[in-house]
Amino acid sequence: MKKTFFGLLILALISSACQTKTETKRKFGEVIFDSAKLLKPDQAESLYSSIISIEKEFGSQLAIVIVDSVRGKTIEEYSLQTAERLNLGRDKYRDGLLMVLAIGQQKGKTEVGYGLERIITDEISGRITREQMLPHFREGDFYGGFLAAVQKIHEHIKENPQLIGKSLRDK
Repeated sequence: MKKTFFGLLILALISSACQTKTETKRKFGEVIFDSAKLLKPDQAESLYSSIISIEKEFGSQLAIVIVDSVRGKTIEEYSLQTAERLNLGRDKYRDGLLMVLAIGQQKGKTEVGYGLERIITDEISGRITREQMLPHFREGDFYGGFLAAVQKIHEHIKENPQLIGKSLRDK
């Protein structure tokens, strides 16, 4: 009787662990990193909801990192290292995207995973920065800039879901 009970308990724990792995919802602190404290809590929550809606609809994972300084690194080095550390995107699709803003240096960078680079090309990423983010940022509206960018990214993914997971290197 005890062996059966423990066997069932172990089976239930393994089953629960497997379900948790496939149904994991990223937490707020895995999506928005604002050590510069530029966003109000309700603004950060709104951005989180917008980002998670993309993840729920398509699976692609986005994150925003706002720091005072990149501490002696270039914005490119910092954003690439941060993207690698966060491991955004699903393994099979490599469909992560990271937006980094270093407020002290007035520098920003968007890192696009291979699995989104046919949708969010360098040209589109640059246009999103220039047309959605920078006008808001110049007015001190960091929330508005990030929200506009996330919405535009959502639009581009929604228009091209068949390209998720397709790299520019794929033929």
